Amino acid sequence: MIKRVLSGGAVLAAGLLLTAGNAVAGFKVCNRSDQKISVAIGYKSGDYGWTSEGWWQIESDECHNIITGKLNQRYYYVYATGGDGVWQARKGEQKGGYFCIGKAKFTFHNREYETKGEIDCESGGQISKQFLEVDTEDADNFTYNLKD
Repeated sequence: MIKRVLSGGAVLAAGLLLTAGNAVAGFKVCNRSDQKISVAIGYKSGDYGWTSEGWWQIESDECHNIITGKLNQRYYYVYATGGDGVWQARKGEQKGGYFCIGKAKFTFHNREYETKGEIDCESGGQISKQFLEVDTEDADNFTYNLKD
């Protein structure tokens, strides 16, 4: 499956419930659902360009610091699955760009799967998924809450 790559200026609505965090600096994901979730994150990484990493297992009503330290960009991307499937954007929210994911723990760089501005994760044996865009509004730290 071939998908269009994110452009540097992509501006989309944030997904799910977002709140500014005030704990340890970084990007934290909290599981506000009643089931265990698996989380992957996408972000722009210096020389590597668009990067995706996963999986973090987060129990119900727990949080995990996915990125530690001061955030250095405004937009991050989240993909989460649980016992009931994939978290979807809700009314008024839109999905972000496509990233590669794997079945086991992974770190992928989109440019390794990109040809002429399009990403084809499947050609490299991976899976292409659309992540939800999270606008941190340039905060140093941010908490992203996933709810049912």
